[in-house]
Amino acid sequence: MPNFKELFSNEYKNEYESAYDLSVERNFSEPKIFTGGVDISKWSTLTKSERSKALS
Repeated sequence: MPNFKELFSNEYKNEYESAYDLSVERNFSEPKIFTGGVDISKWSTLTKSERSKALS
């Protein structure tokens, strides 16, 4: 019959392995950046007021 220490060690090992199981691929979407319909490549050329207007 296993003692408390053996049971606790086995449970801890199982929990640790399942918590850090990196073989499962996560289903995250690509981040989306809201620019108010303005082309993001031109964002740095806009004035501060144009940026504020695009985001409002």
